[in-house]
Amino acid sequence: MRVARIVIDQAPGASRSAGFHLQQATEKYLNAFLTLSASQPPFIHDLEELRALVGEIAPDLADDIGALSGLNPFAVAGRYPTSVLAPGAQQAAALLHTAERVRAAVMARIDAAFEPADAHDPSEPDDECGRPEPDV
Repeated sequence: MRVARIVIDQAPGASRSAGFHLQQATEKYLNAFLTLSASQPPFIHDLEELRALVGEIAPDLADDIGALSGLNPFAVAGRYPTSVLAPGAQQAAALLHTAERVRAAVMARIDAAFEPADAHDPSEPDDECGRPEPDV
């Protein structure tokens, strides 16, 4: 996404390339969630299909992610000459916002999955061994 942001900010004439990078990053985040959920991601580039698979596991996450169809045309646009038009400044900014929304939603889930179940609240006092004092 950093590359896409740089392209959008500094080389707006290359915004089709930014769309490609944003589509790829979004695809990787969705695949990461599916993998973390012990689901083998299919070899597809269709973000709406991947979002539907995410929705089978976590419907609320799919809702948080929202529509991704705007990024789909860029799946292969960076690799092959296509009829996909370069997005204008507003569309490129919207695509960036979409990809960032996916990243934030998926990373929140990934972070939560790796948070220890018995995480200690630092505001609670510890015993002399560093363990939280038991509730009595």
